[in-house]
Amino acid sequence: MEVAEAAVVVDQDDQPTYWHLPKGRTAASIPDSRDLWMVLWSGRERLAGVAHTHPAGVTQPSSTDLVTFEACEDGLGRRLRWWIVTPTEVMLCTHDETDPRGYRCHPDPTPHAWVEPLRRHSWPPKDPPCATHD
Repeated sequence: MEVAEAAVVVDQDDQPTYWHLPKGRTAASIPDSRDLWMVLWSGRERLAGVAHTHPAGVTQPSSTDLVTFEACEDGLGRRLRWWIVTPTEVMLCTHDETDPRGYRCHPDPTPHAWVEPLRRHSWPPKDPPCATHD
């Protein structure tokens, strides 16, 4: 499996409710889907937010991320938490009208149980080196 973005929908109890691992995801993007939107819409009462990985390690949202954040929140009629997970960091982004981008991000020290599984969906374990026998 190649390195690729991955996402997880998280409820208000900090539990994963849906792993978004669609075909066509790459190290630089993850496609939206009707299935993902239906999960967000049907779970909107208990929805806390969505986490996704940035395999290149960038801790700030891309312009596409910002458009997605805003569109989802507008469609749902409420604000969400948006996490960006890298190999070493977890950033939490929330709406902030005072920020020129509309969202402010800061490190999230919370030990979310879904972070390591999300990383494994994005960065598969490396195969161990082949053993050689004399």
